[in-house]
Amino acid sequence: AVSMLKARKVALSGRGGARNSSDRLSWELTAPQCANVTEAAWHALRMGAPLNRFITINWYTGRILDPRAATSGFLKLAGDWLSDRGVRRAYVWVRENNGGDHVHILVHVPHSLADAFSRRQRGWLKALGAERHQGVIKTEPIARDYSAADTSPAYYRQNLDQVIRYLLKGANEKAAHFTDHRRGFSGQVCGQRAGVSHGLSKRAREFHALGRS
Repeated sequence: AVSMLKARKVALSGRGGARNSSDRLSWELTAPQCANVTEAAWHALRMGAPLNRFITINWYTGRILDPRAATSGFLKLAGDWLSDRGVRRAYVWVRENNGGDHVHILVHVPHSLADAFSRRQRGWLKALGAERHQGVIKTEPIARDYSAADTSPAYYRQNLDQVIRYLLKGANEKAAHFTDHRRGFSGQVCGQRAGVSHGLSKRAREFHALGRS
């Protein structure tokens, strides 16, 4: 309850979360951003925390005034809930603003917690001040189901690659090779456009490569 209250204050005030991009406006994803999301998503699989849930939240439809802060708040609430159950935080996300400011999130949620996580999602949105309307949130498994990374690894990898490429459809010309024919205009975004969880960051990946994690 306390973490929900804090997250809502973040969403309403615009304070907190990752602020390294501040109020900067952007229209496309850069090559470094695309590389970070791509490498983090595959690193999650290597770490035994495959990104198996694809969430899209339309902050515009939910009447949220600060999508940047709301994104940070949702990731905190979801991450805290998973951490309380002994699950490491593993996620990547990309914001867009065509058809309203929205965020795509790929996150690791153990198959055993899939239903409980689904039930919690709307509560987190409510805590952040989002209005309940059709189309505010959509969530689905990557590949056949939430356990596909274990039961159908080749099929999961194929689908993960497709989903990552979809997330990066707003890549600029220099980063076009990270996506495919769906590349196109993804709108003006204020603040950070893409990110990954701390455990999947470039620094964490480098430590892992050195055998230090």
